[in-house]
Amino acid sequence: LGVGSLAAGGQDRLGPAGGAGRWGRWRGWRVVVGGENVHLGQVEEALLAHPHVTEVSVSGRPDPSYGVVLVAHVVLSAEVPTEELQEQVRGRLARFAVPREVRVVDALPRNATGKVVKSELA
Repeated sequence: LGVGSLAAGGQDRLGPAGGAGRWGRWRGWRVVVGGENVHLGQVEEALLAHPHVTEVSVSGRPDPSYGVVLVAHVVLSAEVPTEELQEQVRGRLARFAVPREVRVVDALPRNATGKVVKSELA
């Protein structure tokens, strides 16, 4: 470990979008957006706090300017403008944690054990 490093018990591995990420014991995947660490679980929690969001999955997509940008796939119980969902995150987290894209889907793809298959979200 280098100076300023913390052994948190996580593992580095390739993320769903093919970029490097850190899978930790606390919040799940962490990606770096424009040089800032973003924990995807925190973004998902902020979106789930909206009364019409029933399910959400946030992942990173490669971007030439920022390295990675966030994309949120949401299942809604009523029609909501995507800008309102971005404002939901902006009001709770830093600006770099706001998803660049919010895509409304009918359902999140899941495997046999019920986990979201992020590689099927395009």
